[in-house]
Amino acid sequence: MEKEKILEVINVNKLYRNKPVLHDINLFLVKGEILGLVGESGCGKTTLSRCITGLITDYTGEITFNGHPIKQKNLKQIRQNTAHIQMVFQDPYSSLNPKKTIGWILEEGLRVRKQGTSDDRKKRVIEILELVALPIDVISRYPHELSGGQRQRVSIGCALMLNPEIIIADESVSSLDVSIQAQILNLLIKINKELGISIIFISHDLNVVYYLCDRIAVMNGGKIIECNIADKIYNNPQHHYTKSLLDSILI
Repeated sequence: MEKEKILEVINVNKLYRNKPVLHDINLFLVKGEILGLVGESGCGKTTLSRCITGLITDYTGEITFNGHPIKQKNLKQIRQNTAHIQMVFQDPYSSLNPKKTIGWILEEGLRVRKQGTSDDRKKRVIEILELVALPIDVISRYPHELSGGQRQRVSIGCALMLNPEIIIADESVSSLDVSIQAQILNLLIKINKELGISIIFISHDLNVVYYLCDRIAVMNGGKIIECNIADKIYNNPQHHYTKSLLDSILI
């Protein structure tokens, strides 16, 4: 039985200053899956993720979420799409408002969409803090008062506040120490298994992607050059670029 595709990228092309950034991208994400998107810096991974989240709209081709086009002109529909597909960025310090407390930051998405009462939002914040394994007292603290790993947990918490169906994690562990990386990766696995959230995990590190992901798509020069289950990509790569990525890994 074929698994349900929650997201499809169909023949997507993107130009930047008349230079191709994405070339005929075709990709899909299955409901409940963790998909790795791997490649060198500048290969188009982040551009593709921004197209999927709706942050970039001037591409050709089509991206659908649950069978409906991502690109919308209606503000209400745009907000619905962005609620369903959330992003976790590489540097949590720059993506968190330094002048606001963690509690305020976590509530922001619900406040903007006028969801729930103040008490409802505060209860939701506490639920999310427990889920991402942060103490309740961080509510009154500021981003600079937290460690890098704690800030990344807050970023993941922000993504979870709106009950998304997809999370895109863009190099979300690359700036962390190895031991903290493992904790964040295990948190993403927990979110995937317990909440059923589909994840697109973007990285240049095949070791990390292999540990986390069900399938891996390899990008080079704005193209998907190989896509398969993680074991086959890691142990039997077909494309010479994938082989060179694997050869460069420090064991």
